[in-house]
Amino acid sequence: MNVDACIADEIQKLNNQGVITLGCCCGHGKAGQIVEYENKFGKWKTHHDPPITLIKEKALNWL
Repeated sequence: MNVDACIADEIQKLNNQGVITLGCCCGHGKAGQIVEYENKFGKWKTHHDPPITLIKEKALNWL
């Protein structure tokens, strides 16, 4: 499985401990950055989503 470079170390640590990861994304290096957009209601600011990891359900026993 391919892993985004910005969270590869963290994912490897999880995998080394027996946690099976099914997918992950760090937001392509934009996690936490401010995003500005505009719609018919006005101008808005928000943040890019934080990194996420999908883990196999049986790995929840580890948590």
